[in-house]
Amino acid sequence: MYSEIVNLIHKIKSGNNESLVELIKIFKPLIRKFSYKLNYDCAETDIQIFLITLFRKFPIEDTNENLVLAYIKNCVYNEYIRLSKKYGKINSRELVGFEQDMSTISSEGFEDNVNASIVIKDLMENLSEREETIIKSIYFDNLTQVELADKLGVTKQYINKAKKNILKKLKNMYIEKNTRHMGRRI
Repeated sequence: MYSEIVNLIHKIKSGNNESLVELIKIFKPLIRKFSYKLNYDCAETDIQIFLITLFRKFPIEDTNENLVLAYIKNCVYNEYIRLSKKYGKINSRELVGFEQDMSTISSEGFEDNVNASIVIKDLMENLSEREETIIKSIYFDNLTQVELADKLGVTKQYINKAKKNILKKLKNMYIEKNTRHMGRRI
């Protein structure tokens, strides 16, 4: 997916508007997350316009896909902060939390995030299609449990129980994988 993002950015810079639509689709969960937090009319449009401008002006000297993705996410977060201040919607505790998070970010932090993403992707491959749908919908597409229950035609309680079981399964797989790796090092 990461190399796909870099390729799409290159196409946008050469004038391909279809690639722009594709990139917006890829970042739709991130856009929804922050527009929901902003909670004002046209918040989603404001973030999309920001992304379009960012993609068109994007400086791609380095094609390290992981850094490109982290850069885009941080830019969107900074735009969220700017819009929050502009529309008076930001919670002071949230801003303090963001500043603390930013103070701990370094190039090693980006590497840790990338490694975590790889681990999550590996673990997700061991889930059934239904389990993967539930986790992706809740954590990546930002659907509520009620929205997901309606979408799948089940009860909210089913989604809640399934989510807990899947997270427990992922935790156990993670522990097992790390235990095996530690055993090899000794």
